[in-house]
Order: sequence, then C-alpha cells, then structure tokens
Amino acid sequence: MSDMQVALVEHNGKLMISADDRLYPPLAFRSFRPDEQNVTAFYEAGVRVMSLLVSGLNCSLGVPYSSFGETWIGENNYDFEALDRQLELFQTCAPEAKLFLMVHLDTREWWLAEHEGTPNSFSHLSQVAGYDKWREDTALYLENLIAYAEKKYPDLVLGYFLMGGRTTEWFSHSDYGESHPLKEKAYRKYTGNDTRSIPNAESRNETELGIFRHPVKQHEALDYWRFHHHLVADTVLYFAERAKQAMENRKLVGVFFGYLFELAFDRLLHEGHLAYEKLFNSQHIDIYCAPSSYAHRGFSGVGAYMNTIDSLLRRKKMFFLEFDHITHQSPKQIEGKNIPGYDSKFLSETQTLSVMRRDFCMAMAKRTGLWWFDMFGGWFDSPNMKKQIASMQDIANKLLPIPMASAAEIAVFADAESMYYADAGADINTDLLLRQMDGLGRIGAPYDLFSLSELHDPEFNRDKYKFVIFLNAFYLSPQSRKQIQVLAEKGTAILWMYCPGLITEGGFSADEVTKITGFEVELSDSAEQVIAVEHSHYSLKYGFSRSISPILHVSDPEASIWGTYEKSKMPALASKLIHGAPHFFSGMAPIPGELLQRMAVMAGVHLYCETNDPLYVNDRLIGIQAQKGGMYRFHFPKSEMTGAVELFDGAEITAMNGTTFEVEIKAGETKLFLLKD
Repeated sequence: MSDMQVALVEHNGKLMISADDRLYPPLAFRSFRPDEQNVTAFYEAGVRVMSLLVSGLNCSLGVPYSSFGETWIGENNYDFEALDRQLELFQTCAPEAKLFLMVHLDTREWWLAEHEGTPNSFSHLSQVAGYDKWREDTALYLENLIAYAEKKYPDLVLGYFLMGGRTTEWFSHSDYGESHPLKEKAYRKYTGNDTRSIPNAESRNETELGIFRHPVKQHEALDYWRFHHHLVADTVLYFAERAKQAMENRKLVGVFFGYLFELAFDRLLHEGHLAYEKLFNSQHIDIYCAPSSYAHRGFSGVGAYMNTIDSLLRRKKMFFLEFDHITHQSPKQIEGKNIPGYDSKFLSETQTLSVMRRDFCMAMAKRTGLWWFDMFGGWFDSPNMKKQIASMQDIANKLLPIPMASAAEIAVFADAESMYYADAGADINTDLLLRQMDGLGRIGAPYDLFSLSELHDPEFNRDKYKFVIFLNAFYLSPQSRKQIQVLAEKGTAILWMYCPGLITEGGFSADEVTKITGFEVELSDSAEQVIAVEHSHYSLKYGFSRSISPILHVSDPEASIWGTYEKSKMPALASKLIHGAPHFFSGMAPIPGELLQRMAVMAGVHLYCETNDPLYVNDRLIGIQAQKGGMYRFHFPKSEMTGAVELFDGAEITAMNGTTFEVEIKAGETKLFLLKD
C-alpha cells in the first residue's frame, strides 16, 4: 500500500488536492484515447493533474472507449498489462503529473454470457443494480485493480473514479423504469414486503391532477420511483465504500452524478440521479464531476452547472467542471462513427477560445475545478488553444494565494423530491430547471445553487441572501414550510415558480399555496403555456415548452399584476410586499434574465453589470462574456476597491470614484477581472 496520503485541503477558500506535501490546483486533462501527442501538449501547458480510463468496453457509438484493451478478462481473472502500458505513456510524456484512474465497472460480455438473462448495466443499470452477484464480482475487480496500482505505482495515483451506466455517468438509460426479475427482488427487499410487485407502466405513469401524481392515491408509483433512484445511488455508494476500504482511505474517490438541472424530458425520472443527496452526504466520495451544461454551452449561451453545486461546496466536496465541447478542431468521426454534437461545433477558433475562457471564468468564480476533455483526441489541436490552456493554468496558480469567497446575495433552491410527483412526459423539469439557467446567468449578479434540503440545516447561512428563488417546490414537507416561513419573517425577498407547495401530505391544496407564499391564488385544471407581461418596464412573453395543467392564477387584491396567462387572461405574474420585502409569484418558467434582474434590484441585490451578458462573480473576481460588445461598466460592492487587472491580457483598470470601472470589450470576447484592494 502506498505511503502517499492524498486529501482535499481548503486553501484561501478554494479546495486543492494535497499530495506529497504539494498543493495541486484542480485543473486537469482527460481523454478516452490519450497518446504521446495530447499528453505531451497538456503537460507542456503546465497541467499536472491528469486522468485515464481503464476500460475494455465499447462506448455508445459502438467503438472502444480505450485503445489500450481489457483488464477484466474473466471471473477472478485480471490482466493489468493494458493498465501498465497506459501508465507508462503518462510516466514518459508527463513525468511529474499525478493521475486519477477512471475504472469502468459495467458488465463485460463474458460475464453476461455466464449469467444468462442478466441485463447489461451499461444500458439497463437499474435492472441489475441490486443483483448481489454483479456487485460482488465487480467490487472484487475494483479491489484487485486498486491493489495492483497501489503496489506498483504507489506515488503516482491520486485516486479512483467509479464509472458505470450509460456514458459511464451512472445513467439507467434504456430501461425506462421497466421491471425485471432481479429488480423485483431488490424492490421487495427495499420495501420489506416479499409479495409486493413493481407497478405496471400504466400505474407508474398515472397522474391525478394534470401533470401531478396524488400523494396518497398514487403512493405505490411514488414508492417505486423513489426506489428506482435510491437503488442506483446505493449501488454507487456500495462501490465507493469498497474502493475506500481497498485503499485504506488514503486516496480520493470520484463519480459523475447528480445531474438535476440537465436531464431533460423524461430522462430525469427514468435515469436514476434523483437520490443524489445520498451521495453528496457520503464520506466515501470526495469528488464529483459533470460536463458544462449541454443546453447552455453554445457561443451565445451562459454556461451552467448541472448540479446543485453550492450544496457540494458546503460539504467540502471537490467538483470538476468538464469542458467536452465540440471545438472547431473536433473530428467529425471516430472509427467511421459520427460523433454526437458535431453539427453544433464552434464555427471558428475565436468562438472556441471565447467559450474556453467563459467556462474557466465560471470555474474560477465558483471556486471549482475544471478539466479539458480531449475525448477521442484532436479536440484541442491548435497552437492558440494550447497557449490558452497554459494561460489558464498560470492564472490559477497566481490566484492561489488570494482568499476568495462567494459574493452571492441570491440563493436558488431546486428540489429532487418534488420531481417524483411530476409526469415525466410533461417535461416540466426542462422548463423549470434546465431552461431557467439562462435567465439566472443574465441577472448581472452571482447566485448560489442549492438543494432545498439545505434549509433544514441549522448551520446554513440564511442571513447572507437578500433574494431567494424556489424553482420547483411543488411538494414542501412540514419542515421545509417552517424554514421558509422563517425566511419570509426575516424580510427576505422570495420568488416562487409554478405551483409551490400545491402538493401536501394528503392531496392538493391552493390554500396551502397561499399560506406558504402569501399570495391568494386559485387552482384551475385548465392548461396554459405562455405568460404575457405588460409592465411599466417590460413588454415580453415567456412560458413553458407546451401547455401544462394545472395552473394557479393570482387572485390577491393586494398584489401588483405584472403579467397574465395568454389564453385565459388571468393574472399569472405578480409582486407583493410581505414583511417589508418584495415577493414574486410566477405561474410559469423560464423567467427571462431582464425580469429576474428587475426583481433582484427590488430585493436590494447589488448588480455588478446591467447588460444581461453572462457574468461570473465572487468577492475578488468578475468574469464576463461580452455577447453584445461595447463599453461595459462594472460596479464594486465595496468602495475600498481601487481598480482591477484583466487576467488574460494583464490590462490595469483604475476605479472611478472607488465604486465602478469601465472597459470596452468587443462582442464575443471573454474577460476575467481580479479586483484590487
């Protein structure tokens, strides 16, 4: 066993990897197909944290993930020569780099042949996840690989990422919640009832009021969907605990998980990530990672996290934001197979570099990690892209001694539990969670992104937030209602979206919505899709991607009406003073950035920039992608700031009156400013 102890260490408000008495900033390289060219290029750019995938399986394109070959060749039969060859490549081309081993845990073809009728975990994860034989055999492979690596490469490996399910991100992609004898057995164990069966498809998908399941009448479906997600989470935790034991807790464990904001359409209910908080709370997992949001990564997007990122940071967990964008250099095919997303690749090097900087700004401001994913090779194959990576590594190193913290006065809460009640086919999660990220990114002020359950923690700092947004709180437990009432009574401004608190322990209640929000509302089973806003400041429309029922309309005589449902003309967007603070009610989403900015101003939130361009801010950094271009004015929250330095080009900017600075930025450019005391 290695003598090297690896740990996460908080350094000036940023989590670092500590190994060999050295701190490693979490900037990293990753590739399915590492070779001499890309490993050397990233190493020469200054990258000292890298990862490799140990896999003998095909990816979803039908081509091998890794070009190095299989290591798990039979029951209790392992050949780690392929791992040796891959590690030798890194030792030769990146001699001072430290490595994460990403271990592919899915069912092998030989294993499936020996266990006839067992589902493939890559495609049907939930159907095999509870099968003890698969779990044990796979854990033995993992333990043997760890033992081999720790003995032969004791001071090289930082930790192990556990990879499984579709795209190795723990998706149960192709079973759509369908039953299987192995899953039936796991369900009976979960419920403690040897005669209970998984509900049929009609029962699993039935709703009572529009898109919503009834908490009592459809409790069997709710129980099943919770089990479905907890089964996947428990499986990941099982492997994480075995890994930690195998390495005697001396190294780190990481996973891809918790994509609450990204799994659009029916994927959020079907693919198994809703019990992510079990993983977030686990002592056996140190690092989480996810790609930058696919929906918001375009040149004109805002960039966004898929996870409740600030819930992770509160737990001192490291997060790697993955840059796997289809760059202008990305190849169209791999081994004759078209690479998904090629048609939306960046059109030029200028676009690629701007978005590379944008994601870097997002990671630096939020104080997370970032890795560049050269998927099958060739993604970053240009001199200017390599120079950009070297520049970012240099900037990250320069920021190490500077203390940083969140500057957010806005807290955004999303809830996994509420999504069990929603019809997967209604796609309400896409509108309220995924699409809403664009508006949040254009407020002109930073926000922290939490799971709703954070409000239950007595150590959660409620006092720092002036404006709180609840995205999808259809169901609110008595404990949540109590904590939200405390927020309101303190004078916190609150924005409520679609049907907050409508679902109670016993059914549906518009009266309960009124109690929790302070707005008198009426419930209707009619369907609406669009809110039309005709206000003194705005004339615009926003709404769902399809007509949705039920709806709530505002019937409060004390409320100021900002907008109405386009079809019925009933009040749909309103504001009201409650406990001296402005509260807002929106019957739909996603709310555009200009409306959210207006609400934030009314709540007393400090705006750093008012242009609605994507902005990334902490107490020392301001990052912006100037999508409009022109003269930009930035506002300091503290008068003692004397100016700023632009970190990509080194330009010095002097503050005007100690509270603002101005700088001209071309359309499409991304800037990152370090505020000077």
